[in-house]
Amino acid sequence: MAKKIVVIIRKPPHGTLYPAEGLRAAVAVSTSEATVVTLGDGVYTFLKETDKTLYQRHLDFLKDAEIPIIIDKESLEERGLRSENLIEQVTVKEREEVLKILAEADVTLTF
Repeated sequence: MAKKIVVIIRKPPHGTLYPAEGLRAAVAVSTSEATVVTLGDGVYTFLKETDKTLYQRHLDFLKDAEIPIIIDKESLEERGLRSENLIEQVTVKEREEVLKILAEADVTLTF
């Protein structure tokens, strides 16, 4: 039985490699039941205008593999952003739903 693995991205993509490494980890565990969850400043990773040079290939792989990318709505709103600012392959969910995903995970990897 595949483990539920959640990759949590909390750091912004500017001045750090955490989001790129987190997405690379999600690719590596994609044979399990993987999900990417974004909290805090990690939401900037998935803005349409963000330079995704370091991780676009990972996003493409996750899309092809149908690995969900979940954005915490509260984190988005706290930064004055809306779902229209995000790339198409992400899903915005309420904090309660995000916490449920985290609680059901067998393994969490935080970046």
